[in-house]
Order: sequence, then C-alpha cells, then structure tokens
Amino acid sequence: MTPSHFAELLDFLPDVLAWVKDRQSRYLWVNRAFLIQYSLDHPGGKEFAAIENILGKTDYDLSPPFLADQFRLDDEQVLAGHRIVNRLERVGGSQGPMVWNITDKIPVVDAKGAIIGTAGMTRPAGPVGRLEATAPGFGPALAHMRAHFHHEITNRDLASISNMSLRAFERQFRAAFHLTPQDFCEGFGCALRVAR
Repeated sequence: MTPSHFAELLDFLPDVLAWVKDRQSRYLWVNRAFLIQYSLDHPGGKEFAAIENILGKTDYDLSPPFLADQFRLDDEQVLAGHRIVNRLERVGGSQGPMVWNITDKIPVVDAKGAIIGTAGMTRPAGPVGRLEATAPGFGPALAHMRAHFHHEITNRDLASISNMSLRAFERQFRAAFHLTPQDFCEGFGCALRVAR
C-alpha cells in the first residue's frame, strides 16, 4: 500500500479526523472528515471547503487560542520523539460545540529516521464504556456522574465509588483525563457541581 492509498483509506472514516503537519505545525494533509468538520465549525464554512484553504495553516488559524495552545504543546512533545496514545481531550471549533475525543499523535520520520513532522487522528470518545477503556478504573465514577448530574456530588463520593482515597482519586483522575472532575463534567455540559 502506497502512502496515497493509505491517505485515501482514511477518507472513508467519517468520524475520524486525521492530519499530517510539518515541524512548524503547518498542515500538510488532512482527511475528508477533517475538512468537513472545519468547514462546518467556521462561520461562512465555504472558506474552508477546499483543502487548499487548510494546507499551510496552523491550529491558530483553525481553532480557539486555548485549544491551539494545547495542540502546539502536543506537537512539541511529539517532535521530541514522544507518542500520544489514547488521550481523552476536549476538542471543537470556534463555533461548534466542545466534544470529548480520543486522540493519537505520532512523529513522522524521513528515510534517515529524522523527525520531520507529526501525524495524528482523533475520534469521538462515545459513551462511558469507551471512556472507561481509555482510563480504566473510573467507569463507576463516570457512570455515577451521568446518573446523578442533577445532585451535588463530592470528590469524596467519587473516590469512594472508585475504591480510592480522596487524594489518590483526585491525582489519578487528573492524570487520566487532564482535568479535574469539575472541569470534566462541565465538558459534557451537565449541571454537576462537584464539591470536595
């Protein structure tokens, strides 16, 4: 399979956004789902309707600054030779809703092994069961958050449900999701107020 066949194959995945960037974090290639998503997320989406209007741009041209900052930090980590695998994160366009995705990013190397860019893909995280697969041990706490979002829930409650001490729960939750339980629930748009 040639690289062009592989790229063509990624165009058939409607829920997966895939891309390749150079060392300056400029987009060199995006799949069809990426192009469609960014066309829908931006006012006057026709401006992004052609791939030529995304190529050469950076995340600062396509995403809100707070997301672009995170994407740039990721690029720096990947350009240093690290992989990002099965990371749960919030993504979304400037006008579109924030959603939870699972993201993978890897270095792109040339024939001599030098890192010349990054490649990645992101896909919807889906229901609690898929989030649990990304961060094992938090399934009961995530299910409890969803089932009781209309009541106040404390971190102590969630720690108990997860069979962890309060400190361990807070530390491990933040390590798994890169957010506090409060911020996590806010990302889902629920009314949960998590108190200590």
